[in-house]
Amino acid sequence: MEVYYQNKHIYPEKIDTLISTGDLMHGSDVDPWGNKFRYQRKEDNIHYYLLGSNGPDGKPDTADDIVPPIKHKQRGTATLYGRKID
Repeated sequence: MEVYYQNKHIYPEKIDTLISTGDLMHGSDVDPWGNKFRYQRKEDNIHYYLLGSNGPDGKPDTADDIVPPIKHKQRGTATLYGRKID
């Protein structure tokens, strides 16, 4: 991710871009349970991204999700993968 950013000065729109450019090895875009990582480049800030996992159950927005403990507040609301956070 950071190699791509160093070269382009922007994070990719999707994580698959890193594989096609050779900045990420094929198969490195999956979590320990074999599911694709959740990746989101912030639309309002191309220099900021979120990376997480749906966890062991492979389903989004459940208790076992692994998400970064980042609170990015802008315009009074913070969201993580489209979900409001405190």
